[in-house]
Amino acid sequence: MLNQGNHDIIDSKINSVFDYLYEANAEARENILRKYGRVSEFDSENLMQLLIKDILKNDRFSKLNVVMHVPLHLLLNDLSSLNEREFGFATNHLTHVDFVVFSKLTHKPVLVIEVDGFIYHNTDKQRERDKLKDGILDKYNIPILRLSTVGSGERERITSKLIALLNYDG
Repeated sequence: MLNQGNHDIIDSKINSVFDYLYEANAEARENILRKYGRVSEFDSENLMQLLIKDILKNDRFSKLNVVMHVPLHLLLNDLSSLNEREFGFATNHLTHVDFVVFSKLTHKPVLVIEVDGFIYHNTDKQRERDKLKDGILDKYNIPILRLSTVGSGERERITSKLIALLNYDG
């Protein structure tokens, strides 16, 4: 690992931030999390937060910030649009979104990012919860990007989505 200015350059075959979750990369993962700290019990969320914060350092995203584990109902300005099932889900104290990228100026959400752990999100019950959450966010025109821990290209996917959203909003 080389340090060049404010950035660490890692000579690696890692194609996904989630590649650090594999046992073969345990030492590298621990070094990163020891250096930058943990904000979640899940390493996948710790790694994702580091990635999002790094992306937001880009000048084109200077008006954005990110917060983690926001209760879903706090993103919704009027719960009267929800049916009974959606209302119960959205107001449950355990229901949250993993990350909210928001405008520093308006504090309005720009993008919700969910980290979908393969084992946890690979059940019918969790898929149903995810579908319900996605539907509620869609109802309030809050874009969501789901990133599977068995996927790749997270940096590019997040960057592309933010660029598209910022260009759409002017």
